[in-house]
Amino acid sequence: MKTFVLVCALLMSFTCQADDAPGQLTNRYIGVWKGLGRQNNNSEWTIKITIRPNYYRIDYPSLNCGGVLEFIKEIDKSVMFKELLTYGADKCINNGTTILSIVAKNNALFDWFYPDGSHGAEGDLTRLPDSAAEDK
Repeated sequence: MKTFVLVCALLMSFTCQADDAPGQLTNRYIGVWKGLGRQNNNSEWTIKITIRPNYYRIDYPSLNCGGVLEFIKEIDKSVMFKELLTYGADKCINNGTTILSIVAKNNALFDWFYPDGSHGAEGDLTRLPDSAAEDK
């Protein structure tokens, strides 16, 4: 009986870990999100975030930088990512944190934080029509 209880406890532990594993994200974020970001110094730049199952990418087209987003966690209608720039790292700050917060079906707020955790930028994003099915 003790072995059975131990096995059940281990299986429950693995199940909980699988639910929290990187890459597990609800479908409400799927699509291509575009908009403008504003830095604290009032500069503006373009943002494109692409979210697909197990594929998360961020591009700042007007800044010529971007890369992959590493899923950290999802809370309510917000998702947190770590940015890992794969190009243009000399033009942008690497290892920042991005939070995408859904405010309506196809509208989201964008918040960006410096690696030290201080808030650095915000923006408004719109999901492209039909982008939940196809990247455009």
